[in-house]
Amino acid sequence: MSARDYKLSASNTVKGLRDRPPSSYSLKIESFNTLFKSKNIERYESRPFSAAGYNWTLVVYPNENKTDKDSGYLSLCVTIDNSTLSPHQEVYVDLRFYVFNRKEKKYFTIQDVFSVGGRDWNIQVNPSGRVTGEGKALSIYLILNANEKFRPYEKIYVRAKLRLLNQRSRYNNIEKQLDNWFNGPGYGDGFGWGSHEFISLSDLKDSSKGFLVNDTLMAQVDIEVISSTKYFPK
Repeated sequence: MSARDYKLSASNTVKGLRDRPPSSYSLKIESFNTLFKSKNIERYESRPFSAAGYNWTLVVYPNENKTDKDSGYLSLCVTIDNSTLSPHQEVYVDLRFYVFNRKEKKYFTIQDVFSVGGRDWNIQVNPSGRVTGEGKALSIYLILNANEKFRPYEKIYVRAKLRLLNQRSRYNNIEKQLDNWFNGPGYGDGFGWGSHEFISLSDLKDSSKGFLVNDTLMAQVDIEVISSTKYFPK
């Protein structure tokens, strides 16, 4: 049995807090609200910075990256200066973004992969809801990480519990049971299961309910059973 807890902001999926700053590059934007409200500025590019022998630029889309299929979020990305590359050279990058929380004086990291049963997983939170919950409920799902490799016919059985933790009373958590077969990413829609309507947005935003406290949401997954398959050569 395995359980994982996550602290989540109201607007992003994040995994915990850390004390040390990013090791490569930090960007501070003064008067961000002015940039956020501007209708004429689609993105902001940092000055070039050097890391691992290459030159990079951090790009911030304050309202969303319009080339992305997922809109409505602050977007961050980095671009490499091609002049620092050799012809036909490719660069592998283990990239992580952090957002500084001034109140906590710590850094949010937007990477939340965890391993159970020999597979990598994510908890996906959609603050404004999806499908039947769009615009009226918070949606939460357990999904297989997109980098997981599957055979076309392979499936994994999972019995688990997704919980939204009540920060005022541990007896008032909201819990949804999962009892599903997961397909591999790229082999249909069954790579993630959860609830489109985990909690109504009205209840979520009501601080007296205890689910969103100091702009912090806490989600948990408790994986009770997970299948495994061993393949032998023919």
